[in-house]
Amino acid sequence: MTSISTPQPPSPLHHRLYPSFGRTYLYLCLGMAVSFAVFGFKAPYYTKAASDMVSAYEGLLFNSGLAPDFLVYPGLIDRAALGLWYQLLHAIGWLAPWRLQDLPAGGDLKTYEAAWQSLVEAARVYSLLTGLLCAGAFMWLVRRWLGDTRIAILAGVAWAFSSGNALGFRILRPEMLTAALVSCALLLVLIAARDGRSWWRFGALMLAGLLVSLAIIDKVQAIIPALTIVPLALVFGPQPPRVAGARPGGFNPMMWFTALAMSVAAVIAAKYAIALMQVGVAQMPAEAGFAYKPLSGGLSGRYQFVIAGAIAASMGLYSWVWRLSLAEAVRGIAAVAFGLAVGFDLMYLNTSTSALTAVANPLEHLQANSAGDGEGLLSQGAGVVGPTILKAIGKALAIHTFIKPTHRPTLLIEWLALAGAYLSWRRGDRLHALQIGLLIGSAIGQDALFSLRDVKSYYLPYSDAPIILAGALALTTYADKIKLPRFERLTVGALVVYIIWGHATLARAVVYGQHDRGKVCGIVTQFTKRITIPYCADPSLLGLPK
Repeated sequence: MTSISTPQPPSPLHHRLYPSFGRTYLYLCLGMAVSFAVFGFKAPYYTKAASDMVSAYEGLLFNSGLAPDFLVYPGLIDRAALGLWYQLLHAIGWLAPWRLQDLPAGGDLKTYEAAWQSLVEAARVYSLLTGLLCAGAFMWLVRRWLGDTRIAILAGVAWAFSSGNALGFRILRPEMLTAALVSCALLLVLIAARDGRSWWRFGALMLAGLLVSLAIIDKVQAIIPALTIVPLALVFGPQPPRVAGARPGGFNPMMWFTALAMSVAAVIAAKYAIALMQVGVAQMPAEAGFAYKPLSGGLSGRYQFVIAGAIAASMGLYSWVWRLSLAEAVRGIAAVAFGLAVGFDLMYLNTSTSALTAVANPLEHLQANSAGDGEGLLSQGAGVVGPTILKAIGKALAIHTFIKPTHRPTLLIEWLALAGAYLSWRRGDRLHALQIGLLIGSAIGQDALFSLRDVKSYYLPYSDAPIILAGALALTTYADKIKLPRFERLTVGALVVYIIWGHATLARAVVYGQHDRGKVCGIVTQFTKRITIPYCADPSLLGLPK
């Protein structure tokens, strides 16, 4: 007589590890807040002066109606958001200086430093709140993409305590926010690809385009991960790839009507965005704020249209591979174009010509930002570019294979995801393995490009996101085993190791950061020309008590 086995109830550990989505997000917020309070909140305002003081200064400039002084990246979103945050705190009586003219005179050094400490601490709280919102959005979109709350919870924790994001929500740099915008755009595209027959997916594509443009106008470097979104989407779709002889359905009047309406809206929005970008392209040679150099091969002023055409062509290829109709392809392209254009149209509210030049000429800005005193890489010949790129790829691979030591806990997820991809390949699920592999390949490629400037933990949020998504996707193969007691114990152990590992970098960067006020004078003063820092003007003040 055959016995029928009954499902085993979840273990007590399961309920603690995977509570409801809302409670998990609350616990995650509390964990991030505790980490924030212990590491960095009360650190001296000059600990990370190159980011904290300069960003706080830009917030004061915004509230004073002045153009930015910091030209290394546009920073338009962070600058405006921080300025509005200062206005809110001032209105409720929690912050005294909120405009540039409100800074106390430098005669009383103690009062002057107290004002800066309050400004920087308020800005750090803004950064924490931004991190909390980004973590919640990332976790919610992962759940919407994969349909598994447990995997979404693990992905949210991995995002929040990756070394780059853990550092990002306690100092004032735009990488965490812009990386979150791009990764949420990627998730929206993947969700729209999976829900290939639902009408609302075009709204998701519009929002994805908007998030990408907002990321770029805040930090131009966000264009690098943004350009990986459409190629990655090629391997995600609603049904098996197109087979020989398969054709989409016949003519659908409603589809073509909405495609036409969306195309008209996209053209109108793009008309103003293109006109704005053309102004930025025209003023690039005369821009005095940055040492812009034309690209080799006469590409300057032309490659922007090549990029736009490549995105449209990739979306057309996606429609062909996944057997979508021509009307659906037109609607998808129009939705993305409309979202991108609306985001770039916000530049009309911008008062900085330097920011417009940077956004309109992203490759020139990137090479000027990484060239230092030398010639930009993209202005060199193939004999220089090729070896430099190969060297950057080798450096990235050395980090991802632990040949070069690194404090990056997401690499633990990467290797677990690679193991999952291998098992999926062995089982015959080649598409699943390919999806995981391409997400990891995207992260390695981004690290290679960012390593051209030898950047470290600040840029890690960009490539951490696809690694975490690869790990989440690999876990879907073992969704039935996640609730097993042995797997849960391993998960708890892995989370403990991951969180401790992620704090190693930020402890070194924040706790053991720049504690000498004198170093402020060599970094901050070049970007804060409208104020005089007392101990920079009079070095004898450096010996006074802090």
